Amino acid sequence: MVRWTAQDGAWTAVAMNSDGSAGVAVRADAGVSAPGLVRLAAEVIAFGIVLGVLSAALIRVPFRLAAAAR
Repeated sequence: MVRWTAQDGAWTAVAMNSDGSAGVAVRADAGVSAPGLVRLAAEVIAFGIVLGVLSAALIRVPFRLAAAAR
């Protein structure tokens, strides 16, 4: 297993037999750690809920005012 700390830039990983022959089988996993992603997702969801409530109010209020004017 190989682990290293990522740095900026372009990366390339190469897997090959030590003698250069064909027939290589590779199992690779890649992962990333993003500790701020959960908070960002919660903020985006909260903003979406607030925006949805405001949008509903902007639709509902004119309809109620129009109905009351009849």
